[in-house]
Amino acid sequence: MDDVMRGALDLVLEVFNADRAWFLYPCDPDAQSWSVPMERFRPEWPGLFALNTDIPTDREAVGIFRELLSANGLIQYGPDTDHPVPLILEQFSVKSQLMIALRPRIGKAWLFGLHHCASAVKHDEEDLHLFTAIAQRISDSLSSFISISQLRESKAFLREIIDTIPVSLFIKDARSRITLMNRACEEQWGMAFTDLRGTDASQFFPPDQTAFFLAKDKEVFSSRQLADFEEVAWNAVLKEDRTLHTYKKPVFDEAGNPSYLIGVSIDITERKQAERQLRELNEHLEERVEQRTRELTEAKQQAESANQAKSEFLANMSHEIRTPMNSILGMANLAMNFKADRRNRDYLKKIHSSGEHLLGIIDDILDFSRLAAGKLKINTADFNLSRVLDNVKNLVAGKAAAKGLKLVFDIDADLNLGLCGDPLRLVQILVNYIDNAVKFTEKGKIIVRIKRIEEDATSCLMRFEVQDSGIGMSEAEKAKLFQPFQQVDTSSTRQYGGTGLGLAICRQLAGMMQDGGVGVESVPGQGSTFWFNVRFYKAGQPFCTENETGTDKQPAAISGARILLAENNLFNQQVATDFLENAGATVCVAQNGKEALDLLAHERFDCVLMDIQMPVLDGFEATRLIRANPALARIPVIAMTANASEEDRERCLAAGMDDFIGKPFKPDAFYAVIAKWLARQPQQMPASGAPATSVTKEAWAGDPEIIDFAVLAELVGGDKLKMREFVRKFLASARQDMTEVEAALERKDLATLGALGHHLKSPAGMAGAMGFSHLCQALEHSADVEQARSIVSQLRLLLERIKECADQNLA
Repeated sequence: MDDVMRGALDLVLEVFNADRAWFLYPCDPDAQSWSVPMERFRPEWPGLFALNTDIPTDREAVGIFRELLSANGLIQYGPDTDHPVPLILEQFSVKSQLMIALRPRIGKAWLFGLHHCASAVKHDEEDLHLFTAIAQRISDSLSSFISISQLRESKAFLREIIDTIPVSLFIKDARSRITLMNRACEEQWGMAFTDLRGTDASQFFPPDQTAFFLAKDKEVFSSRQLADFEEVAWNAVLKEDRTLHTYKKPVFDEAGNPSYLIGVSIDITERKQAERQLRELNEHLEERVEQRTRELTEAKQQAESANQAKSEFLANMSHEIRTPMNSILGMANLAMNFKADRRNRDYLKKIHSSGEHLLGIIDDILDFSRLAAGKLKINTADFNLSRVLDNVKNLVAGKAAAKGLKLVFDIDADLNLGLCGDPLRLVQILVNYIDNAVKFTEKGKIIVRIKRIEEDATSCLMRFEVQDSGIGMSEAEKAKLFQPFQQVDTSSTRQYGGTGLGLAICRQLAGMMQDGGVGVESVPGQGSTFWFNVRFYKAGQPFCTENETGTDKQPAAISGARILLAENNLFNQQVATDFLENAGATVCVAQNGKEALDLLAHERFDCVLMDIQMPVLDGFEATRLIRANPALARIPVIAMTANASEEDRERCLAAGMDDFIGKPFKPDAFYAVIAKWLARQPQQMPASGAPATSVTKEAWAGDPEIIDFAVLAELVGGDKLKMREFVRKFLASARQDMTEVEAALERKDLATLGALGHHLKSPAGMAGAMGFSHLCQALEHSADVEQARSIVSQLRLLLERIKECADQNLA
């Protein structure tokens, strides 16, 4: 470009017999400065300014720039013209000049001019026309030069970006010849672009690989679509085959003919090796799992056998010891009724005391054994706290009085005395605390305090304290308490006796009660305060019993009814069936709407519970057919569905259904709706006959995004066995449905994926698997296959997390 522009200036000097010719840039009145990038001059008239030196744009320059930019052509300066020579140029002996603004298509304007210094020259029209023509040619050349320069810069910039991308990128022409490849591609193939340019690379790769590359190129051009696939390519540097995941996009010219092909390859060799190793691992995993299961089963059986043997041994020893001890204590009592001298009476008292102590040790050992085996349970029954404390007094008052200790009970004045819990275990803990206080206190008093920590409409969190004025304990001694077979020190053991099991039993019993906890505060030489917290429900709550058997009344509103359940999900079948059978109803299950119609044609039912989405015949159509039969027109049909919007409710009613139960359903609402349509008074229905393993839903904790055990506990009344069975059935049902999900995903069938997401959503919510339910809802409304694939991947992982969580918490 410089040579061309320089030649143009030399030509102007000769043609116009000028003394100086130059370019100025930029011709911009708003620019801060300007410079002269090029000028040519005769030796006797040197250049005006140093080349490419920035000259500040002053007021005179601004005026000249604006005048030239607004002029329609060139301007002639000098004598006998309308424009005198600018003052700034007189110091350089300029007598006359021609200037014109050049406007290239890209960038700012330039100035092109010539000077006459020896004498002023007034150019005629022919000169002016020629100068204008030359200026136009120069302007066109500038446009081309600037475009080419910018194109080179853009190309270099683009090339730098392409070479920086860490993913292999290449371009082939319509004949599969390589026209471009980046550095990542060179590294991936172990070859230089200079060696491969313009070739189809057939001489650099094995024949089978080359044939595959070329066949894929033709296939992509024929399909006219983006394609992705796996291929194997030889790496000349590593001397090994690499597995690539390649994407190829064909590009066509305006006529629709193949132009070139863009390719991107990702090296997945390490990933494929990992997958292969994982497959090999999984091939033997089942065998190892089976072997490990056998080992664990054998170990479990051995442990159970050993535990059974231990329990039998303890029971036998208890019997063998209690039988002679009964005789010893009885004979001692009888002997003390006869006259005896002081020495013999003292002997008899010591025999009796030692016998009672031995029986206490046996009781502690048996209780601890039952706790360790999980066989000691907490019962719930209504009781009066005042009567329980009277029982405690009767058990411990004699021991305190024998040592001259005063026993004081301090109870909050407004404390609710009607409670629901396990009074037997409450007595056991209090008596153990008080016995210890009596044992370690030689004088003073023992205070039993009962306080209310917090209270609501249904329950009361209480604190029980036993304070003594005995020997007290240090921090190190306190740390040993509440642990099995631990006492403060060996000297204490020798002086005071005992097994060290009593406080450990108290800790475990309190921990089995709701919000239970134990602790101690003590100062050496001043005494100790042992405490425990426990939440009792107020008497008369639905889950509290009037006796220790835990039986509940069935709701009369549903008892005896014959109910048809149309539901294809096995998990939902079990939930609804258990609820209804617990209420005393007879349940018949249909897998779909057609089976429901067949059963209605031959049997009498009081009510129909109808799922909406079922195979063969859905709930809407089944209900329409029921209503079309005059004999069935008045039977109540109640919808059960996870679609709980007002619009869904209206669709159910429009189909002829009488009412609506949303999934996951709550027991109270479930019973109330059914009872209403059975024309009876609805009642709240707690879980019937809850076994001793039952706990209230508040006792359960869990991550709702994995599985919320509180939801599951409420569903089955806190029955741990039922909770475990429900989770097992949910997992089995979900895994079966996930097989269909995987198949639909493989087919890229979004409609089926949406239907399956809806189908899975409700059982998951009912089981407390809220995160799984939310993902199913997202699958139901997924917009594309990739989104669905991501959701399905998350569902797989979450299903395993649910199993792990259930195994840990419901074992």
